[in-house]
Amino acid sequence: MTGLLYRCLVWLHPPHFRREFGGEMLAIFEQVSPTGSSLSLCGDAAMSLARQWLLRSGSWKAVAAVTLAMFQVMLGGLGMAVLRPRLYAEVSNKTPLAQQPLTVPIMIGLGVAVVGGLLVFTIGLNFWVKSCIARRRPVSLKVR
Repeated sequence: MTGLLYRCLVWLHPPHFRREFGGEMLAIFEQVSPTGSSLSLCGDAAMSLARQWLLRSGSWKAVAAVTLAMFQVMLGGLGMAVLRPRLYAEVSNKTPLAQQPLTVPIMIGLGVAVVGGLLVFTIGLNFWVKSCIARRRPVSLKVR
């Protein structure tokens, strides 16, 4: 059963990775499976699968964008709780939300906080990606 699972995990890897390392992975699994520790290899193959599809293919950018967007929405909700504590106190007294005024200064402050947060996250993510790329790519020496 673990052999079929491991073969499926190898098959799910990106084609270029599977062509280069798939045979070696299966050979290692065949050597290890008689000893009984093949389940740990299945876990390793699952981690490798996630790493290859998310980090190497560039899909991590979409995951990071969605995560940061959710964080930003959460931060906006927290900002509303901090900026308008009266609203939450009146909600507990059964005052309808539609009757609560949303003033222009509160809207401007919330907009500045959201845009500022987005700007800080974008700049930080940009520097982080550049540093990761710089560490990965070796410096090429020009020989003349």
